[in-house]
Amino acid sequence: MVIERNTSALRLIEPIAEEIIALKAGEEKDGQPIGRMHYSLRPNTLGPIHIGAIARLYGDPGDEVVHHLSRNPLAVLPIVYNRMNEKNVEWRKVRTEWNKQWKIATAENFEGSLDVLCFLKKQELENKLKFDNLREVSTAG
Repeated sequence: MVIERNTSALRLIEPIAEEIIALKAGEEKDGQPIGRMHYSLRPNTLGPIHIGAIARLYGDPGDEVVHHLSRNPLAVLPIVYNRMNEKNVEWRKVRTEWNKQWKIATAENFEGSLDVLCFLKKQELENKLKFDNLREVSTAG
C-alpha cells in the first residue's frame, strides 16, 4: 500500500515539479534572480493520501516538510519529487526481493494448509455421522 500511495503522489506531483523546474531554468537562463517568483499550489491540489505519503517519506519531520511545501513549493517540491522517485525505485526493488521469499514460504506452507483442510473435513464428517445416528435413534424410538 505504501508503494502505491507513493506512486499516486508521485504521479500527481510530477507535472507540477516539471513545471517548476522549467520555470527555474527559464529564470536562470534570463539572468534573473532565482527568488523573485512566487508560486503557490491550489488549495486542494494534494489530498490527504498524498500528504500522508510525503509525510511518511520523511518520517518524524514529515509534517514540517509538508508545511514548507505548502508555503514555498517553488523551493521544496523539486526536492520532494526527487526523494519520492528515489524511494519509489528502492521500495520496488525491495518488494521484488520479498516476493521471491514470500513465494518460497507459500510453497513450503502449502502442505501444512492441507492438513488443516483435512482436519476440517474430518470434523465435518464426524458431525454428519453424529447427526445421522441421532436421526436413526429418534426415528427408531
